[in-house]
Amino acid sequence: MIYEILKAHKARGPERAMTRGELMNRTGLDLRELRRMIQKERRRHIICGKTFGEGGYYRPACREQITAYRKLFEQRIKQFSETLELPRRMMKRGKQI
Repeated sequence: MIYEILKAHKARGPERAMTRGELMNRTGLDLRELRRMIQKERRRHIICGKTFGEGGYYRPACREQITAYRKLFEQRIKQFSETLELPRRMMKRGKQI
């Protein structure tokens, strides 16, 4: 649904991104539902996010945007992994709280 909306509105590249508000108006979803829908659709489609300006979502227009998308998610995975390191060590040691 979201990918098709982005495609129909030629939201290709960050300069043509659709804001969350625009997508919420078009779909009738609230912000939480919209994010959940985007996360679900990202399993089948590349939906990039723009975090500057008004923000928004778009389809990649070139390979560089796909690379940037991939790097962003790899960085997030790395940050989550680092955040989990302390609880892993505590559980391994059987540390009491």
